[in-house]
Amino acid sequence: MLALLTACGDPTVQADGMCLVDLNSLIDGQVQRLDSSRLEVQKEIRINGQPENRTTSRIDWSKELAVFRELDICKPGLRGSYMLSQPAANVRLYNRKPGENTAVHWLKLTYDKDGRVATIEGVTGRSNYLYDSEKRLKLQLQASGTLAGYEIASRKKIIFGSEEHLVINSSLSER
Repeated sequence: MLALLTACGDPTVQADGMCLVDLNSLIDGQVQRLDSSRLEVQKEIRINGQPENRTTSRIDWSKELAVFRELDICKPGLRGSYMLSQPAANVRLYNRKPGENTAVHWLKLTYDKDGRVATIEGVTGRSNYLYDSEKRLKLQLQASGTLAGYEIASRKKIIFGSEEHLVINSSLSER
């Protein structure tokens, strides 16, 4: 998958000049690669501040990485909803334009020295009179293109309810 992404030049450039990564293809490639691997996942989980550690090698990667699909800003209905900036030579930052009501607030892609995606970070959220939620997501890739780890931090509040927090920090290693 990574070879496919890097072999065709910059896989993120669209005809309209907006540079976007095909996040769903990248995640599909990771799921396929991880399903056939012998990796172990170490998770540090905090639910409302209560820590828990888990280590497992039995993961449904499609479900595990599904939350990162929420960062997809390549959908046709979202064209023109983001501004691209490049705060560093290896960083592309997509910020939601003022007045846009999209779920993804921002998406940051960091590239390694060879031009491959190294990290994908973003924030999603929704807010209305009854509900407020936010997710901070980070996906880290090794130089080989294989998933190294991921972080998920979510917060949600329902009117008249208490705020709930979930933080997951995961890293992968060979069994």
